[in-house]
Amino acid sequence: MAEVLSIQSNPSNHVAILLVDDNVIARKLVAKVWEERGYIVNVVSSGKMAIEAFQKNRPCLVLVDCEMPGLDGYATTQRLRLLEQTEEHTPIIALSLYGESHNASKWLQAGMDKLCVRPFTEKHADDLVHRYSL
Repeated sequence: MAEVLSIQSNPSNHVAILLVDDNVIARKLVAKVWEERGYIVNVVSSGKMAIEAFQKNRPCLVLVDCEMPGLDGYATTQRLRLLEQTEEHTPIIALSLYGESHNASKWLQAGMDKLCVRPFTEKHADDLVHRYSL
């Protein structure tokens, strides 16, 4: 059964992040990093749920696990890119256990903007905040 968890630690901060991961522990760890920084995190456990969440409430950043059952992170990203308007671009960050040399062309071709190798850390979050002006 798919689990949906919404974390809203600072209602005055309107920067929303969509986190897509089928692993419960990974979801909690990544969400905690963002929650501690005051971001609103919408957490879903599947690619299908990510597409629905993206359509309902457009996030400023998407973090997606590459390896999920069903609709994996690559296919999810391709579908999210089709939903964007030409002038709109939402950064989509790949979450993977493997480094950039592993399947680099696959995540780039899918339309992902960057890869973060797990474990996701506070430094990853800080780098993304700086890079994408969140």
